[in-house]
Amino acid sequence: MHRIWRTLVIGGIALSLLVGAFVGGAHAQGTQGQGAVTDAMLAADPGAAWIHANGNWAGQRFSTLTQLNPDNAKNLKVAWLFSTGAKNDAQNTPLAFDGLVYVAQDNTVFALDARSGKRVWKYQHKLPDDWGGYNVPFITGKHRGLAISGDYIYFLSNDAKLHAIHYKTGAAKFVTDFPGFPYPKDFAKTQDATGYATTVGPLAIPGTIIVPMNG
Repeated sequence: MHRIWRTLVIGGIALSLLVGAFVGGAHAQGTQGQGAVTDAMLAADPGAAWIHANGNWAGQRFSTLTQLNPDNAKNLKVAWLFSTGAKNDAQNTPLAFDGLVYVAQDNTVFALDARSGKRVWKYQHKLPDDWGGYNVPFITGKHRGLAISGDYIYFLSNDAKLHAIHYKTGAAKFVTDFPGFPYPKDFAKTQDATGYATTVGPLAIPGTIIVPMNG
């Protein structure tokens, strides 16, 4: 099971609050009963896999791989290109695990074959019809990371919903929102257009998904 934490940014101060709920069945049974990505893998520094947007819990963005170094970096060549089809710019760091690359843009998650760049699956979330208020280029469609734990990719859509998506199939295990934290609505449709939106990615630690919010 996974507990879900919520991180709120209010007036520039970040707060972490425990949502008093458990997400049942978030992991299929697998290695050590934890699924494909185990707690030990989450705690390790990145090597062949890149399973945290910032590399590790410390956010060091440092890989332990040694094949690429300052001497041969100049020899790198483009292996493939992939277009998400979105009109806004991409701001997230992809995850890489088990031969797949995961990227999020415009409330959509793509899984790509790491060798060919071909799309393996696509998961798309439609924002509510009355979504607004923050419907500007620096918010809508931007996602700065994903999380993976067990057998699931965890994705935060702009309307403050957490999605658990199977890392191999793209099928959703659950989509959950957070009572008391409504998304911002269209100014033209309501007198109260305040609310909570998010562009920051979640963070996976053993048994817990930390969820950031902006208000």
